[in-house]
Amino acid sequence: MKKKMKNIIIFVVIIVISITSVGFYKLSNFENELNEESKKYVDEVAPLVLKSKNYEELYNNASPGLIKIFNDNPEMSKSLFDTQTEKLGLLENYKESKGQAVIKFTGLRDLREGMGYKYSVLGFYTIEATFENGSALVVVDLVRLPQNNEWRIQKFGIKSFKAN
Repeated sequence: MKKKMKNIIIFVVIIVISITSVGFYKLSNFENELNEESKKYVDEVAPLVLKSKNYEELYNNASPGLIKIFNDNPEMSKSLFDTQTEKLGLLENYKESKGQAVIKFTGLRDLREGMGYKYSVLGFYTIEATFENGSALVVVDLVRLPQNNEWRIQKFGIKSFKAN
């Protein structure tokens, strides 16, 4: 009887390890896909915003949360954007973005919503860019919208600027 119980326990442990391994493998592949998607999005949208210095370009690619901030304080938001970008001059060199996407788990779903976890998919990127009047480190944070899996800008800012 002891030997049979021992074999059952070993079998259950092997099953749990196998299922966990498959889950981590799938999660790893999902994270790689998210990294590729988010990086592609940043490297397409950020240069457009930086070249055009167009507030509407940023607004059109903003997350619902950022749009709410823009709408709540339209003059201040536009003024801040203009102040940050006007000192730069023309974009001369955009270096590839550096960063990654992450999955942030926020807890268990309510049983009425079905089993599983609540999570957010976020991207955090920095960009080194050279402008007519100097160089800057640009920070871009993203969020992947759960309703359509589109990436949107959550934060866009000039972290540091070194004049020529």
